[in-house]
Amino acid sequence: AINSNVKINFDTERHDLNSDFDTSTQTFTAPVTGKYFFNAQVRLDTIDNAANYYRIALATSNRTIYGDLHAVNYMFSGDAPYTTLQVTVLTDMDASDTAYVWIHQSAGTSQSDVQSQSHFSGYLAH
Repeated sequence: AINSNVKINFDTERHDLNSDFDTSTQTFTAPVTGKYFFNAQVRLDTIDNAANYYRIALATSNRTIYGDLHAVNYMFSGDAPYTTLQVTVLTDMDASDTAYVWIHQSAGTSQSDVQSQSHFSGYLAH
């Protein structure tokens, strides 16, 4: 989608000991209060050079943490085959707070696809 925040669909879990990540809503829910470390890396294919930018963010109940911002019209002379966006943070969360990852494409054509090499991870740090 263009000019809107699009929640990324991470539908495969490799490790989720407490069932804290819901694959139907793409949302992590903190089981306890603490500091959580999160990392998301999203590979996008078919990058539109007419877009102003692509941006990734991690939205939590308390705040939004912005990651990479790619001004693709300055980075590439034409449509690019792929690029990767990343966001990493250590953030405070209360029990039952939530977190999810979104991508925003400003302007251009709706042609980019999220690839399966993308991943989202997190853990209670303290």
